[in-house]
Amino acid sequence: MQDIEIYKTAYCGIAAIYPDLYSKIFHDVFEDHTPDFVYIAYVNKEYAGFLSAYTHSTDCVYIQYAGFADGFKGYYAPGLFKKVVDYIHKEYKGIMFRIENTNVKAIKVALNAGFLITGIRFDGVVYVELIKVKEI
Repeated sequence: MQDIEIYKTAYCGIAAIYPDLYSKIFHDVFEDHTPDFVYIAYVNKEYAGFLSAYTHSTDCVYIQYAGFADGFKGYYAPGLFKKVVDYIHKEYKGIMFRIENTNVKAIKVALNAGFLITGIRFDGVVYVELIKVKEI
């Protein structure tokens, strides 16, 4: 992967800034909590994926949802995810999220990006909770 660009935008402005992207991605995926912001990644000027998050505390964010465009799934996903996580760590010390326990590929991607499993949660579905704290 070359020439990766990552942009952070407020969720409330994403529909105005990226109307086509908004309609593709954000259709009823945020039932529990509207994201505070969205990170959008481009590889060589081509849309590659996004990650939505909300502020958990002053120095920690909670990832809600991440998705990759079809051409960036599989082989590219772990590297791209790590780049976005590194970008987030420029601003926040901690990053938390949860993944369904049956989504083994996503759990592997998170572990390869340096996340640690901190526990599980049951909300009708079993989730694995993960965290990554920036080393200072």
